[in-house]
Amino acid sequence: MNKLIRSKDPTIPTFASWHDIGYTMFLFVTGLLPFLSVPYDAVSAPYLTRDLAQMRQTEYNETGSQFALFQKHFLAFMKPWQKVLNRHLLRRGIFHNFWVLNDIDEFEEVMTSQPTSGYMTDRPAVMY
Repeated sequence: MNKLIRSKDPTIPTFASWHDIGYTMFLFVTGLLPFLSVPYDAVSAPYLTRDLAQMRQTEYNETGSQFALFQKHFLAFMKPWQKVLNRHLLRRGIFHNFWVLNDIDEFEEVMTSQPTSGYMTDRPAVMY
């Protein structure tokens, strides 16, 4: 979809797909990210909150979804590295935001420890 959008109007910002995020993570882990271009202008990524971890565990328990379990463990693995990765993306001019932050303590954790352009929440009145 991003290729189609860019072919029609290259000034329209594009978001990273799951494939793009996986590619970016691979480049980051291998140390190649600073040397290669990324095909998007914005990343909207999940932050491993207690709610998300519980949802993925429940999904795995009820359906046996290997992807749910993989996502939970992958996000836990990446959590310590997110700060470095996010800072790198922001320095490259790539908009970055986290979803979904609904608890005050997790919101404060992200705001004090993670460079980010923004966040998404289901509870804007509480988070403001």
